[in-house]
Amino acid sequence: GPMMLALAGDAAQNPVLRLEAFKGVGTLRPADAVDPLLDLVSESSPSIRAAALRALARVDPETFLAALAGTDSDRDWIVRSEQAAALGGLSAAQASPRLTAMLKDSDQRVVPAVLNALVALKAPGLEPVLLEYMKAEDPVTRAAAATGLGALAAAQAVRPLSDAYTAWQ
Repeated sequence: GPMMLALAGDAAQNPVLRLEAFKGVGTLRPADAVDPLLDLVSESSPSIRAAALRALARVDPETFLAALAGTDSDRDWIVRSEQAAALGGLSAAQASPRLTAMLKDSDQRVVPAVLNALVALKAPGLEPVLLEYMKAEDPVTRAAAATGLGALAAAQAVRPLSDAYTAWQ
């Protein structure tokens, strides 16, 4: 625990090694990791910020949510995408409001991660949202919506999925 946390926080270390250390911190969930992780969510590297947020979500979900609430959206889409993925590991009650707001992200590369997180949560009222995103211009977003509808086994999704399949042929 402490060694992985020290490695994750050491800017002089290889970035790939640091990212792996964050995964270890998220898995081990040491209680003393919260403050160092909070410090690292403002690191200049987007990949380090994203990894710190993801680890924080696993170590202390309440602090993670408070950290998100107390900040504006990250300037980098990769970090926002990772925030969505991390939110998908929390409860629907905790994460759905933030994820629903993230559907309006200015960068369409974030939306598939948000849809995947909402599906992971089995968020209430999700089927109409996924059906709407089946019409998105972005093929990755459409694929995430289609996958989500399949995962939810949505009865009203048969026709849109069939139409999408035909259109992609």
